[in-house]
Amino acid sequence: MYIRLSMHSCMRNLKFFAAMEAHDAERDDAPESLYAWEGVFTRSWESVREAADGTLHGAADHARALRPEVFAGVKRGVIRSVFLVLDASTHAGMQDLDMPPTRLNVIADVASEFVRAFFDQNPISRLGVIVMRDGKAEPLTEPSCTARHHLSAIASLELEGGRGEAALQNALELARESLSTVPSCTSREVVLLSASLSTCDPGDIHQTAAALRNEKVVVSIFSMLAEVYVCKKIAKDTGGDFGVPIDVEHLRSLVMSLVPPRPTEADSRRAPAHSLVRVGFPCRAPPKSVLAFSPAGGLAAAAITDAQYQCPQCSAYHTELPTECAVCKLKLMSSVELTKTHHHLFPVPTFSEATLPPRDDERARCFACGDALPIAAAAALGGGAAGAAPMLTTGYECPNCHRAFCAACDGLVHGTLHTCPGCEERPPS
Repeated sequence: MYIRLSMHSCMRNLKFFAAMEAHDAERDDAPESLYAWEGVFTRSWESVREAADGTLHGAADHARALRPEVFAGVKRGVIRSVFLVLDASTHAGMQDLDMPPTRLNVIADVASEFVRAFFDQNPISRLGVIVMRDGKAEPLTEPSCTARHHLSAIASLELEGGRGEAALQNALELARESLSTVPSCTSREVVLLSASLSTCDPGDIHQTAAALRNEKVVVSIFSMLAEVYVCKKIAKDTGGDFGVPIDVEHLRSLVMSLVPPRPTEADSRRAPAHSLVRVGFPCRAPPKSVLAFSPAGGLAAAAITDAQYQCPQCSAYHTELPTECAVCKLKLMSSVELTKTHHHLFPVPTFSEATLPPRDDERARCFACGDALPIAAAAALGGGAAGAAPMLTTGYECPNCHRAFCAACDGLVHGTLHTCPGCEERPPS
């Protein structure tokens, strides 16, 4: 009983904090205007849909419907090396009614959200940022395992504004040269956000696409203005995704779909090689002022600072985890980061929407938080008159443990916990 009450209180707290974060994000994104017609046009009726029992479901269930389908038993590369390429040309700095206030602001906001979600679900992977402007490609940040310096660099890019022309070939070549040095067991990906209809290339871009395909680099491109043939062809040839978003939310959904690791292709010539990876688990030590390395800089970023971790192989000091040792190139991480990648290989199955008879009080409540499940009359399902119809509860049922959950807990289980509380409570067989 004490364990059950503790689980209920924890789930209620998680639901509260998730609602507060959503409210703060909605308040921050709200336009500072006095009149409704000056704000951003939203189709609020699209977030309402009809459920199986005839009732109307709101935004929480709409987000559940947009959740990608879960596939079990699929091989995925959990160690990833990704380059995020951002268009900061003059075309990106222009104002757009569909992407307000400017396309560059939208690119920066979506890229920042992608970086946060990427490191939350892929803590042992690396990410770097490349910017296209002035007819060339510039490395905005070096590949690393921390999101802090990526977010600060993207914020500064948003303040600088766009200038010059975009150079698609230069950006892809820069990403290809950097990815050619990563181990063969690491999946190599490029995510490019384009806001231009033209590109300033110094050579044949088709040769670059062929080189990317030969080196197993997957390129996903999202063009904010229109479908560009060369971008779509590069994405198709390398096995990536291509899309033309119609608004900000569509762009966000397209980019965020690349946060989970991609399934490994059956073609062994294009899939990452299978090999053992040496990993070090340094113990946390009392902080002391020594020559330590930060996750972002490597050998050049060594400074006298408070170090908390020591490499078990070369005894070099580091300030944060996860990281790669700048001296011996050993991957350093904690057990928490390693377990965060477990849910990609063994995902929680999708809960099915079901109408459940309230046989007792426990069955009529959410198994996680203990709140009462929504009630719908059987007449909505064609069971006769509403006055004589028995009352039924609607919820989301786990196919393994057959426990019922509310919509909010269903989102927390699949989006944050990545484990079913009902399945964890069952004794091992």
